[in-house]
Amino acid sequence: MKRTNIRELAVGCDAVALCAFIGEPSDLRKIDYFQSFNAHWNKGFRRSVISINYKSPQLRKELQSSVEELFKNHFPSPYFIHNKKNWPSICRSLCNMEENLLQKCKELGYELVCKTMDHVSILPEISNIVVEEGADFYYTNGLGIGGCETRNFDEEKLLHDFFFPQTNFYFLNVAKVDYLYNMTEVIERGRAWEKNPSIQPNGYYITCEHELANMVSRNNLHSCDLLTPDEWKRIVEKVIFYNLGDPSFKNLSTAGILHWGSVGAHDNKLLVPKVERLV
Repeated sequence: MKRTNIRELAVGCDAVALCAFIGEPSDLRKIDYFQSFNAHWNKGFRRSVISINYKSPQLRKELQSSVEELFKNHFPSPYFIHNKKNWPSICRSLCNMEENLLQKCKELGYELVCKTMDHVSILPEISNIVVEEGADFYYTNGLGIGGCETRNFDEEKLLHDFFFPQTNFYFLNVAKVDYLYNMTEVIERGRAWEKNPSIQPNGYYITCEHELANMVSRNNLHSCDLLTPDEWKRIVEKVIFYNLGDPSFKNLSTAGILHWGSVGAHDNKLLVPKVERLV
């Protein structure tokens, strides 16, 4: 089995593809901050595809040119998808934005792409990741204490029989897949949620990680974990020890992949929490 460094994997991608949400003008400043970490990473790609949702049509009209300038400063040769509608349901909006991104990459004839988010930063230690060549899907698992509880803290299941791929950062051969989200199902479940939001109070009536895992299984993709078994074991131990609830590891670096959360603006200054490292 041939092995390659993750930076070489990135260089071989057809594009870096990402989603972004603009809810207010100050979001541009936040995104600029998050992406300021990524100059060393983004320069390895030849082109980019960016799918953007806006909180309202008016905001889209006001900020579209500024948004494009912002991303041009951070990403190579961007192709922009300015989605025309944002739904009150964060889940439907996210699914629509990500599905449009996937289908556009397929339409452009791309194969391997690196999928990320506007609020993901890549730290230098990502260079330590070495993976096998030729996989269709490279990922990291997500895990919260709830996932441990549903598996009765069974070490065998958590360490060796666990597939809950995070949606905020992965590599995917888009030419080998059909779709990520069945939007008909998303819309139907969204309508049910609108009638009775109590069925899922946080608004996520679609579990994005499950849908990503289903796509991988449905299309018989060859998958490769970006983390070593030892690194994953250490993460499982920390999730249990610290009783971590969020499976997406917000503000916790995972081998150089940092998914930001709980960052806000106050008095024109970013409140940036301390970054801790899981592995």
